[in-house]
Amino acid sequence: METKPVAGDVAIVDLVARELVEVLEAFPPAETDVDWTDERLAARYRGRLHTLPRLDSSFVRLLCRVVRLDLEHETEQIDWLLRNDHHKGACLTTAHEQALQLLWPVVVEHLYQRKDDCRGILKRAHLLQIVDKVAERFGRRALLQT
Repeated sequence: METKPVAGDVAIVDLVARELVEVLEAFPPAETDVDWTDERLAARYRGRLHTLPRLDSSFVRLLCRVVRLDLEHETEQIDWLLRNDHHKGACLTTAHEQALQLLWPVVVEHLYQRKDDCRGILKRAHLLQIVDKVAERFGRRALLQT
């Protein structure tokens, strides 16, 4: 079986999306697996990760929506979404809200780090494609597991 060559940026988008889906499926991580680089997040969540919920597809769709808005610098839309409780359908408990507050900046930072690692190959449009692929793949994998 022959495979067609894939452009480098397309392959990287696919790889990073797959990487993020695996991270989200394994959430919450064991404390020993976390390298706290943000001291504010560490102070807030260290020793409490086990209290955060496993993620479902509606939560991941919300997370991806917020991350996408962040990447587009739409902070007013994020504020509106959260202020008007439009996240409550996917954040059923306070623990879900805390998971969103933890994962949102972590995912954004991860995407920017991967962009930097690729030294100009990935652009903002690629990061948005990654976010869309994560939402789609997580939902599809969740359906297959039921």
